[in-house]
Amino acid sequence: MQRMFSGSSWGIVQHFRKGPGGKVMDYFSSDHHFKHKNIIKYAGRPHTHIDAMHSDMISKHNAIVGPEDTWHCVGDFAFASIAEQKVFLSSLNGKKKILYLGNHDRTPRAMREIGFDEVYDTPVDWEYGGYKFRISHYPFGPEDHEGITPRYMKRRPPVEGCDWLICGHVHEKWKILRNMINVGVDVWDFYPRSIEQIIETIKRLGVITDAKLQSNLHCY
Repeated sequence: MQRMFSGSSWGIVQHFRKGPGGKVMDYFSSDHHFKHKNIIKYAGRPHTHIDAMHSDMISKHNAIVGPEDTWHCVGDFAFASIAEQKVFLSSLNGKKKILYLGNHDRTPRAMREIGFDEVYDTPVDWEYGGYKFRISHYPFGPEDHEGITPRYMKRRPPVEGCDWLICGHVHEKWKILRNMINVGVDVWDFYPRSIEQIIETIKRLGVITDAKLQSNLHCY
């Protein structure tokens, strides 16, 4: 049993995690931008056209996420009508689909209509595997894209009270920056990452010292 809360409201969320071998897992990815043709150019995606991008993202998602798994979409799902987004979402595996709103997503009500089981518009804290994670589409402020003035500062999650932030928003700019892990599809070859893979990445980094927190960890 894991403890999950949004803001000051606590709740208990039961997940039946049993590890590898076809067993139920939690997976994370973000910033798919379905139906956004220009994202191929903006994020330097390898696809020659938008249909190839859609096919690649859907097939790689379904190769990893099973029909009984939980998928956490950490924002910016699609640039499309509600009807079109329903089609994209229904094509992706996952028994439970959770959305953490990004700056390009519709309202929580609209995203639930599209088919997400849970929609959060504030940062969510989650304790798992001995780590205190915070989940938000946005990185901690003021870090964002190097050389670009940060935006959406009122939506940035607080730094205090968590060990690691699971975020998106920055696309191909970085995978890991200090204690932030970007689960955007652009930096993971369009595959989702399991919570166990995220923890393994943290363990490979070793103990994050104060000195390391002052430097950028562009790795993996």
